[in-house]
Amino acid sequence: MTDQEALQIIIKVTDLRLNPQYQSAEAMRRRSGVQSMAQSNPNSDEYAAVRLLIGVWDRIAMFVSEFNNNQQRRFFRCNPVGLIWRNLEPAVVSIRKSGSVGANFAKEFETLAGQYNEWTQGPDGEDFRTETQQVVCAMFA
Repeated sequence: MTDQEALQIIIKVTDLRLNPQYQSAEAMRRRSGVQSMAQSNPNSDEYAAVRLLIGVWDRIAMFVSEFNNNQQRRFFRCNPVGLIWRNLEPAVVSIRKSGSVGANFAKEFETLAGQYNEWTQGPDGEDFRTETQQVVCAMFA
């Protein structure tokens, strides 16, 4: 993948995260909490919202899976993958346990979060190790 193609994907990821439906789901997450959202009725707005958040990040993980190290570094510097994973992981676990999805639900997202965590342990990612540092690029409304 060229750097220009990677940049286009990074821009698209930003668009996805700024999408009004995503922002609304994120606001609901902060109000209600992911655990209650994930355990709500599968036909509810809360359940749909948490699935939207997880689904967007799983899709993002698929988009960036072919990035080389420099492209991945650029992506990580403007997307708080670890923070989002820590916020959504309880819902992922709950939904997996519900039996309505397979054990591989949001696996791409989980893998990306692991890569992000590894990156934060190196010198290039040291400014993004804590939630406080990551929230700078969270773009929560």
